[in-house]
Amino acid sequence: MTFTILQSEILPLRKLSLIEYAEIVSSAAKINILIDNRVPAKEISFFIPKYIKPNEYIDSFRSLLNDSNLILLKKPGYYYVTAKKEYLPKLRSYRFQFLNVEDVKFLSNVFPGVKFQYFSKSNVLFYISNKRLSDQIQTICKSVDIPYLSQKVSLTIFTTDLEKLRSDGFLPEKIGFDLSNILTQTQSSLSLNMENLFTFKAALDLLHKQKVIDVLQNPVLHLTDGKKTVFKSVKNLPVLQNTTSIQDNKITTQQSIRYRDIGFQITINPKIKNDITFMDINITSETLDTISDTPTTNKLFYSNTVKLKKGTALLLTGFNLRQENIEKYKVPILADLPYINPLFKSESKTSKNQVLSILIEAID
Repeated sequence: MTFTILQSEILPLRKLSLIEYAEIVSSAAKINILIDNRVPAKEISFFIPKYIKPNEYIDSFRSLLNDSNLILLKKPGYYYVTAKKEYLPKLRSYRFQFLNVEDVKFLSNVFPGVKFQYFSKSNVLFYISNKRLSDQIQTICKSVDIPYLSQKVSLTIFTTDLEKLRSDGFLPEKIGFDLSNILTQTQSSLSLNMENLFTFKAALDLLHKQKVIDVLQNPVLHLTDGKKTVFKSVKNLPVLQNTTSIQDNKITTQQSIRYRDIGFQITINPKIKNDITFMDINITSETLDTISDTPTTNKLFYSNTVKLKKGTALLLTGFNLRQENIEKYKVPILADLPYINPLFKSESKTSKNQVLSILIEAID
């Protein structure tokens, strides 16, 4: 076997920027060369053989430009360097139909060389890019600009008087459910299908008429996939506040009224997959522990992830609430007299032992 070795002279190369090489070609061909100001001429460079025949400069220049997605156009009396049409940057836009422009700010990370401008009022995304990048941006925008998945749910928020529930003798066979057992469990949940839900709601209606339960709120919420929904039911209650100050060795106390929100709040962050809704639920309930001029409160917090399927319901219960009511009675003037004042004033205490429950029903 024989081998033939071909040996050629390796031509020395030099690196020149587009502007530098355009100047050389312009001088050699004796013709003016203009460069489009949209072309980043200082950032583009070529490796040029050290020796080129004068009649080959234009062809060599055109070939190198083509490799950089640029073209050399011959005009009357000059040559013009510009980008191919699909590589020319210009102002472009995309108007979102369903998605909010705030949700696509990740595009700045995907295309770091593209400048984006978001206009929330018109829900339009503006950007400057060439056609090739624009096609990629438009494809991504269209793929994410789809209607949000949603699910309507009905909430029945109620409290149950445990003492009345037990004393009035509501038996499981009378209402179909052993509510005493269900409601006294600590932070329990019960999944209900359509048949059980009908029976359970009938039981709630019966207990509501008997004043065993008190329905606080019955809102219908429209949940949107990935969007937080908050429902509040609060009362703005006055609270007596004493302020003590010392000045010139004198102690003075001033009374003022401040207001605070007392009540219930539920926050739901849903993830909707076909006919199943996964819900991150946070529940906060603050009730008065004692009713007086300076009341104390009982605050309850619950956080969990639950699953709700269309056509079913979920009962969250076992949130114990205890409230004491202190009522004071006194006869004006006489109740302030020393020694005999106990005869003309009295104080009574009543307490309520309740359970807070939330029935969450998926609505088609």
